[in-house]
Amino acid sequence: MKTKPTGLAVLIVLSALIAACSSTSTISSSYTTKPITVDGKTDERELPLRYATEKGGIQYGISNDNEKLYMVMKITDKQTQMKMLSSGATIWIDTIGKKEKEVTLNYPVRLNESVMRPGKSGERGHAMLQKLLAEQNEMVLNGFKLIEGGELPINNQYGVNVKMNIDQDNALVYELTLPFNTFYKNYQVALKNGKPLTMGVEIEGLSRPEHSEKEEPLMMGKGRSGGGMQGGGIHGGGMRGGGMHGGGMNGGQYSNFEDIAKPIKFDFKLKLAAG
Repeated sequence: MKTKPTGLAVLIVLSALIAACSSTSTISSSYTTKPITVDGKTDERELPLRYATEKGGIQYGISNDNEKLYMVMKITDKQTQMKMLSSGATIWIDTIGKKEKEVTLNYPVRLNESVMRPGKSGERGHAMLQKLLAEQNEMVLNGFKLIEGGELPINNQYGVNVKMNIDQDNALVYELTLPFNTFYKNYQVALKNGKPLTMGVEIEGLSRPEHSEKEEPLMMGKGRSGGGMQGGGIHGGGMRGGGMHGGGMNGGQYSNFEDIAKPIKFDFKLKLAAG
């Protein structure tokens, strides 16, 4: 005889499914004995970076010493590069572990449409990236200790430094340094007992520019590019490196605007490394 599941059983199953879908993976920081220079380069890092997203062509790695947290991202996907440089990105931190985004750093910031448009010379590809990079000289901070919220130069007296650059592979490199005492009250205890904090990255999607029929929408060069990263021990945030491909652009135009309008978001619990 078949029996119908009780309301309690259904509730238990649904709760388990929700927990599985919303679970955040735990990754580990690596300990560094030398301070890392924030210059938008990966020459001080071991490549490929340790973790990677499933979509968006982003490799990333995190390390720390006893005073600072260091984060680096290498973005190979051209759509993701344009999303980040024109629409902005936010790094958020929750030291309590409830994903409350108590500390946020917005860099790069969203640019206005006039900056995002190709110039009279019709900038494409590398030239457009360099143009957008040159516009990003400030970040916006909120929730930091001893630092008033609002705009702040990317190089400042607090030691919260961030820098982006284009490397020899035409990947966008994003480096960030965060002194623990600017956002983490009990960081020394966390370093000793291994209590994880939660971090997240949110890259906004592109909005459709308003342009006349004679004007071309913003483009990033011809052909498919970016991505193509395979496994090789890259993991991250519950996502395996590999199977990541760039593209989404063909013949110099975005083939699907819905793709570039979608934001890219990932988060993870981070265990700090003890020296």
